[in-house]
Amino acid sequence: MTARPFTETRGHRSPIDMFFRSVAAARGDGIAVLLSGSGSDGTLGIRAVKEAGGVIFAQEPSEAEYAMMPESAISTGLVDFVAPIKELTERVAEVARRKRAILQEEGEDVEQQIRQIVAFVRRRTGHDFSNYKSATITRRVVRRMQVARQESLADYYRYLQSNKGEVYELFSDLLISVTSFFRDPTAFTALAEHVIKPLFDRLDGEASIRVRVAGCATGEEAYSLGILLLEEAARRAP
Repeated sequence: MTARPFTETRGHRSPIDMFFRSVAAARGDGIAVLLSGSGSDGTLGIRAVKEAGGVIFAQEPSEAEYAMMPESAISTGLVDFVAPIKELTERVAEVARRKRAILQEEGEDVEQQIRQIVAFVRRRTGHDFSNYKSATITRRVVRRMQVARQESLADYYRYLQSNKGEVYELFSDLLISVTSFFRDPTAFTALAEHVIKPLFDRLDGEASIRVRVAGCATGEEAYSLGILLLEEAARRAP
């Protein structure tokens, strides 16, 4: 990973947010640790790490020299572990060890156990996640295993059965919105070239365009589409 010069003015930089987003994009299910610091830098970045299946740690604010940064992260509800530095180092090592153990499980067994877990969540919550992408479900289940400190999928399934609250923790994780502006650049480029341009070609006079975006989560998809439409309109302005 190569460091780049800052382009933002001092006071508008968010290097920790940028770093966490880079970790999420490059490493997927990594970890994020928020320690002593002022301001709220890192608070937005941990969302990207968690969306990617990562585990979030924060230093106990009462122990931190500057509590604002860990407090800001904790206030989001995204932090999985809050502890003093000494305990955090032990938890980080534990999460890494469990991840290695999980990766050693056999493929067919993993798929069967994941299906079993998804079926159990459906029985308890009434929500069916069987049509979700397999990689997404596996990533979220493995994340919850690490947080719940379970050694294997079989252990986690038993833990899920005996802990009602964990069912809803996993349910919430499965519903984490994965979204961003122009999230799939190839798809948006194709949309601009093959849909929006021809649509404008057929416009007559003062005709308007109305677009509906279904299931757009926090709105980035809708705004991305709006940006494409405005850009095309600007290109055609007299």
